[in-house]
Amino acid sequence: MIIRFYDQYSVLREHQIMLETGVSLICATRGRTLEVARLLKSLNCQTQKTFELILVDQNHDNRVGEIVNQHGKAIAITHMRLGDVGLARARNAAIAMARYSWVGFPDDDCWCPPDFIRCLCEACQRYQASDGIFINWVDPGHPDRKPFQFKNGKMTFDEGFKLVSSICLYIRKDLLMVTSGFNEKFGLGPNSVVKAGEDQELTLRLLSQEAHIEKIAELMIYHPIDHRAWDAQFLKRNQSQGACDIYFQRAYRGTVHAWKTIFFWIAAAGFNALRFNRKNLQWYSHKLYGAIIYGHRLR
Repeated sequence: MIIRFYDQYSVLREHQIMLETGVSLICATRGRTLEVARLLKSLNCQTQKTFELILVDQNHDNRVGEIVNQHGKAIAITHMRLGDVGLARARNAAIAMARYSWVGFPDDDCWCPPDFIRCLCEACQRYQASDGIFINWVDPGHPDRKPFQFKNGKMTFDEGFKLVSSICLYIRKDLLMVTSGFNEKFGLGPNSVVKAGEDQELTLRLLSQEAHIEKIAELMIYHPIDHRAWDAQFLKRNQSQGACDIYFQRAYRGTVHAWKTIFFWIAAAGFNALRFNRKNLQWYSHKLYGAIIYGHRLR
């Protein structure tokens, strides 16, 4: 049974006192330096400074502190050290610290065009009656390859299965607080059940309770297009995605849809085995394996 949160949420929206329209950016980082420096440089160059960055540092050394000292002097930045490693856990720990009414979650390898914050704040003001905003992302080195193709307007529930990216999602802080933020069973980290799906789980959970998420196709953040090697880590991530796919189908569309997906994967694996297509066979086999091994632990 879905427990509706809107009664409590509406009270918070009526009484919460925030700063002027602005955005709190929560970025969890571990192991990266050059990418974090690039993000901070891009934020220093923003034409509008009504934002803050909460940098959740999960490193065991001071590499991020040195970058903050070098590049973070002209922006509002909170350097938060977190001993427990985990993407969803890091984001949840920072949400309560957010000063602004809108919260976003750029990855540590994202960066922003100079007018990004100004355009984002204008969108937040324009759609202040909405619960969330979903933008697009692009790799400036490949401007013709946009990951998402969608039209402006209210996100439908079906689109919640396709438009999946935390770097594109901006949600009201009060809504995140009422709904407990990200589900820590999902996402990268040693203590999560699966190493993917935290953004999709949050999106579908909000949409299932009739949250209004406004899509803005022309507003984009920068992120590199990954060319991942077919190594053990990639296949492990694919297993996690397989478990998520079946969990979300069963939870939000029903058991019949979940079984249809499983039968499709079985047929696709068999077809690619006959064609001796090793990569596609691995792709579907690992999705099946993940759904079988991890799926029951997500319930």
